Amino acid sequence: MEQAPFIPPGPDEEVIPEATWRVFGSGHFFRLWIAQVLSSLGDWIGLLAILAIANRVSQSNAAALSLVMVARMLPGFLLAPVCGALVDRWDRKRVMVVCDLGRAAMLALLPFVDSLTGLVLASFALEVLTLFWGPAKDASVPHLVPAEYLTGANSLSLIAAFGTFPLGALVFASLAGLTEWLSGFDALADVNRESLALLFDAGTFLASALVIAGLPIRSNHGRVRPGVDWGQTWRDIKEGVRFIAGHELVRGVMIGLSGGSSVEG
Repeated sequence: MEQAPFIPPGPDEEVIPEATWRVFGSGHFFRLWIAQVLSSLGDWIGLLAILAIANRVSQSNAAALSLVMVARMLPGFLLAPVCGALVDRWDRKRVMVVCDLGRAAMLALLPFVDSLTGLVLASFALEVLTLFWGPAKDASVPHLVPAEYLTGANSLSLIAAFGTFPLGALVFASLAGLTEWLSGFDALADVNRESLALLFDAGTFLASALVIAGLPIRSNHGRVRPGVDWGQTWRDIKEGVRFIAGHELVRGVMIGLSGGSSVEG
């Protein structure tokens, strides 16, 4: 993917202390990082909620839970190269905002899904949107951070992606108490923890979309290609596959990341 020129912080960023800039590289990247924290937190909570619903509708069938997890991991193996090649040709900020809004809408509808098939399809679709969001975010970082801060920025992105799991688990567990309190109201007697978790999850993606919409991210140096060159896309994919196949260490890393990508937001 092309590396865009760094956009220096503007006057609107003066509210962020200089010490914070040293850690995050720029105030713009700090806001992108907050958006990633929100997305990742939502992904973890949503995953726990979907697994809980699958456990309930399948009457604690282990095979059903495995099927949902496969639906979250399979797109990473099949579609990741295609998604990355397409994102490189689209407006990256628009991709992230649309993916966040799409995930929010889908999660808001999931409380009304009471079948294993619906959960599997929703899990697959959510992961596809995540596969578009991730490369768009990665390609946007050089817009917001000077070159000397890129290594630190990538480390912070990993912390946002995987370090939010304990917080997500804590939020999901705490929703049990909130559910019990809400059940005391007649109008909310049927509310369950999974539904609250999914709505909370949808809210995190909406918040992420709002944060990203205000970032100065340019696509392909300000020139967005009007169409997709499928021939070039296929050549990019084949080149990437050949590189991975020829490097054992890279293959191992890709397998690990494929498992983790199902919860990165």
